[in-house]
Amino acid sequence: MLLGSRTPSSAHQDTADDRARRLRVGRRLRVGLTPQSLARLRAAQVSHHAVVRELLLDRLGERDLKRMHELWEKAMPGSVSSPVWPL
Repeated sequence: MLLGSRTPSSAHQDTADDRARRLRVGRRLRVGLTPQSLARLRAAQVSHHAVVRELLLDRLGERDLKRMHELWEKAMPGSVSSPVWPL
């Protein structure tokens, strides 16, 4: 998944001077995720969720967890009910 018009390989060839020049002329830097980067991000997300469960959610009672689940699902559908957050 690429989030811009630049390919990942061309983005890596940019020098600090190239980036500074784009900023001076008002161009914005575009960032992309390769399939491999997205996979690494998802793996980190799974680890992060495990730590959140251990340090935060394990300390809450069933009623608190139910309410939190409802609020998070309302704010971002799929954030609790899906194994990974929706994009």
